[in-house]
Formats: sequence, C-alpha cells, structure tokens
Amino acid sequence: MLKTTAVVRPGAGRGRVRSPGRINHVLAAVREFYKHAVADGAVDAAVLAALYEVGDDRHLPAELRPEGSGLRYRARPRHVQRTRRSRRPVPVRQPEAEALLRAATCWRDRFLLVLLWFSGLRVGEVLGLRRSDLHLVPNSAALGCPVPGPHVHVVGRDNPNRARAKSGDRTVPVRAEVLSCYDRYLTERAAVPAAESCDFVLVTLRHRPVGRPMSTDTVRKWLAALSVRAGLDRAVTPHMFRHSTATELLARGAAIDVVKELLGHASIRSTEAYLHPDVDAMRAAVDRLGPLDMRGTR
Repeated sequence: MLKTTAVVRPGAGRGRVRSPGRINHVLAAVREFYKHAVADGAVDAAVLAALYEVGDDRHLPAELRPEGSGLRYRARPRHVQRTRRSRRPVPVRQPEAEALLRAATCWRDRFLLVLLWFSGLRVGEVLGLRRSDLHLVPNSAALGCPVPGPHVHVVGRDNPNRARAKSGDRTVPVRAEVLSCYDRYLTERAAVPAAESCDFVLVTLRHRPVGRPMSTDTVRKWLAALSVRAGLDRAVTPHMFRHSTATELLARGAAIDVVKELLGHASIRSTEAYLHPDVDAMRAAVDRLGPLDMRGTR
C-alpha cells in the first residue's frame, strides 16, 4: 500500500507515490508503536517476530565482535526498502542569487530572497513569520526581548497557510541587508490596505486574494518563474537557499555546532551533509602540506 498509493495530504509530494526513504520512515514509526504496545502489555510479544528478524554474532569475524563472552543477539527489521545514497545538497550560487534579485519586480520579492539567503530559514519558517517576530533593530530591550542585534524569532504555530516551523522555536540573527529590504517592502505594502490588516510578514500584494499570507506552493511557483526571467539555466527552489547559507558559513570558518543551531537541525549529522569542500579548497589544503626535502635522491 505504501509503495503504490499516492500521497493525498497537501504538500509538495501530493499525488505522487512515496519514496523508499519515506516508506522506511513510516515503517520505523509503526515498529516503534508496536514495541511500545508490547512493553505496555497491550499487544502480545509474538507480533514482534513478524516485524524483526533476530540473529546473533556467532558468524561475525572476531574483530567485529564486542568484548565479553557469550553470544550477542541483535534484531534487524524485516521490512526495509533499499534506498539510494542521497546526493549532496545543491546550493544556490551567488551569481544566481544576484540575478534573481535583479529580475525581481517588487521589494517584497527582494526581501524574501535576501532573507532566504542570509538566514538559512526553511520556507515554511519564513512564511510563518508574523510582523512581531522581526526584531530588526540593534537593541530589542524595549520590545521585552533580551537578544542583542537584528534577528528574527521562529515560532511554531498553527498557520492558515500551512506554514510550519519544523524544528520548533529559535532565534536567528540577520544582516543589515534584511532590514534595508524590509523597510522598502513596508512602504510598498502600506499602499495595499488589505495587506495592512494581516499580521503575516509575507502576503500577496497583486493577486487575489490580496492581503492573504503567501503559501509554500505560491513561493515555489514564483521562484521557478523568476529563475526563467533571470535567465538561469536551472529552476531554483527555496530549499536551495538554505543549502547555500550552510555551505557559505562552513566555508568561511563557522563552527559546525554554530551552523547546526542556526539551521535548527535536531542532529549534527544533518549539518554534516553540507561539509563538501570544492576543488579549490581541496587544492589549498594539499598545498599547505609543504614540500619534502628531496636532496640526495636520484
């Protein structure tokens, strides 16, 4: 059923069948549910034999066996889909981001591009922002906020546009360019009365329904069309900006634990996916090894 039934819930995968990786996630949740039910006494333990294959380490090489005597048993899930190794994240290149900015026709769009580039926020986090979440001043003490410098607050809420903060609440610092574009966007927005009554930061200004919070699908379609208008040879997606932020931060010497917190990753292993130095960086690393003294050799 998981392999052949299309996804019906709203979202990017709607109408498509689930990937092997997604199926494995669902099956893992089902197995954990049954393990809890067995531990709680609600289900007979025999059901676990249908979900797990139990083996021991008697045939493992001695080097792979843990220390201590006796057999060690392990349970392996019976139902696992084979997945391909995920590709490296594809970031937006800086010339592409600059071309998108030139092709943008309003300050709302430029503000959105700059915010995605400098913050590393997920598109759902950006579209869930309320105006009260933006503290773009050097000192926010007057707002009751102790966080220094310009920043935005990512807050988990139930939003009518289905935007969602995946990793929960956090604070993300931003650069002055974000404030500059936001000021111009507010002037543009003030000319649309329907938009002024909406508390969301990013709202529709030209298309019906005017003044409503933008949706993820709207942003994806807009960014694909903007990529064409900018003359790019590929369609840029919102998530590619997140990859760019992480890649640039790591390339410029930011500690991986700092990048993890900025991106809101639950595990540092998610952040490690962005550690892919380019050819120039690898060449510079090799050159730093220094020469060998070859005198006296023939």
